[in-house]
Amino acid sequence: KTQDEVSKPARSTVLGVVTGYSEFTFNELQDGSENESDAAVDSPEGNVPEFYTITIPRLGIKDALVETNPPDLNPDEDLGHYIGTAMPGTPGNSFVYGHSVLPVFYNPRNYKTIFSTLGDMQVGDAFTVNYNNVIYTYKVESKSVLKPNEVNPRAEIKPKYLNESTMVLMTCWPAGLKTNRLLVSAVLVNN
Repeated sequence: KTQDEVSKPARSTVLGVVTGYSEFTFNELQDGSENESDAAVDSPEGNVPEFYTITIPRLGIKDALVETNPPDLNPDEDLGHYIGTAMPGTPGNSFVYGHSVLPVFYNPRNYKTIFSTLGDMQVGDAFTVNYNNVIYTYKVESKSVLKPNEVNPRAEIKPKYLNESTMVLMTCWPAGLKTNRLLVSAVLVNN
C-alpha cells in the first residue's frame, strides 16, 4: 500500500541500521488501545472509512494513506490513526503517527520514511485531510518534543467545550532515533 506503487523496502537491512530504520512499533501508545479496538467505529457520523488521506505540501507528501483502525502500532504500510481519538473534522483531537529515518533517506512515498522531515513543519503551515470525500484544512499551531512515556495520544489540545477539531502528527525524534517523539499540533481552520 505504498504510494504510487513504490515497492516495499526490506524489513531490516544494513542500510536500515545506517539510516536509523529497523523494525519498530510505537509501544508507548499501547495503553488502553487493546480495550478500545472498536472506538474508531463509534464515530458520530457513523460512516468511518478504512482509510483517509493527508497532504502536507511543506513535506512533499501527497495523499498519504492513514488507516483509521490499524491492527497494530507499526505504521509500515500507511500512517496510523490512533484508535479512540477523534476522526478528522469532528470535535476533539485526531492523533496520527508515522515512521522517520535519517532525513537524507527521506522519501515522501515510503511509509517507513514519510515523517523524516516532520521537524521542518512551521507554525502557520497548512495541510489537508481528505476524510469521507470532504477536504479539511488544518493549520499548525505548535511543535513539541517529548519522551515516549510522556506522550498521551488521547490528550485534548483545546478544551472540549470549544468543540474544535485538532490533529497531532507524531514521529520518532531526532529523525532516525527512537529517543524522543516530535508532536506537531494543528487546528482545523476550514472545510
